[in-house]
Amino acid sequence: MTGSIRTRILWALVLVAAAAAIGGCAAMREREVRDLEDLLAASGFVMKPADTPDRAANLQSLPPHRLVLQQRDGQPYYVYADPDVCRCVWAGDQKAFAQFQQMRIQKQIADEQLAAAQAYRDAAFNWNLWGPWPWWR
Repeated sequence: MTGSIRTRILWALVLVAAAAAIGGCAAMREREVRDLEDLLAASGFVMKPADTPDRAANLQSLPPHRLVLQQRDGQPYYVYADPDVCRCVWAGDQKAFAQFQQMRIQKQIADEQLAAAQAYRDAAFNWNLWGPWPWWR
């Protein structure tokens, strides 16, 4: 193979790898958004789809994927705009926001406990019982 063909093949492989990485990141981000929206729903937030041109325009005016404090009729509400996954707005009052904060902390603690349990389990595994490593050699 000539240098030019090798270079083209190498660049093609780099582009394919970059596209796969970007796609993987997008899938991970979507999973994170869906997990957060599950917490919002469980906390009492209400989802409203951006199913009209006016709602879609208003959705675009909000910062994406951030809870922001808004006032309506003198009352505080928290709004979460998702223009990417559900194309919707989540809204909740003070009570829903407090519940969301509590559930988010509980989830973080549970995730940390799971990670610690997995690390403990992995550290307790005795490789010496299984003979020489790697097995395929």
